[in-house]
Amino acid sequence: MEEIEVKKDGSTAVVLPKEKLDISNSEDLKAELVSVYEEGYYKIVIDLSEVKMIQSSGVGTLLSFNDNLIKDGGELKIINVNNDYIKKIFKMTKLHKIIEVEGMG
Repeated sequence: MEEIEVKKDGSTAVVLPKEKLDISNSEDLKAELVSVYEEGYYKIVIDLSEVKMIQSSGVGTLLSFNDNLIKDGGELKIINVNNDYIKKIFKMTKLHKIIEVEGMG
């Protein structure tokens, strides 16, 4: 499994998954997101600069976590979507209409 890096700065946590978001690691991503949330971080940024592939389980993890975070007044933002495949998936699923994705209006 690829490591998921977390950087904490003030009231914001930045989560940096590596390589891919799919069935093999979506539960690990969810656990990491829940962990930073339980530590009191309600503004969470997911940096996809090192992610080259995302599948439906990864999208589902992002949507599910976002729903729970919003209910508690939190905010989820996705940054550094540099991969055209991931941009296409986000557009197809309209994820960028639900979660703020930097560079995708």
